[in-house]
Amino acid sequence: MKGNIIFVTIIIAFLFALVVVSSRAFLPDDMKAPAPVTEPEKSPVK
Repeated sequence: MKGNIIFVTIIIAFLFALVVVSSRAFLPDDMKAPAPVTEPEKSPVK
């Protein structure tokens, strides 16, 4: 019984990871790109 629970947990984790990775195909194009790495504009502190 214990081995069965471990097996089912591994299968569920694998299917969850598969769904998360596959969901990138349905994201808008502007969300697929990595975040920009430019420095933000520094405003003077008053």
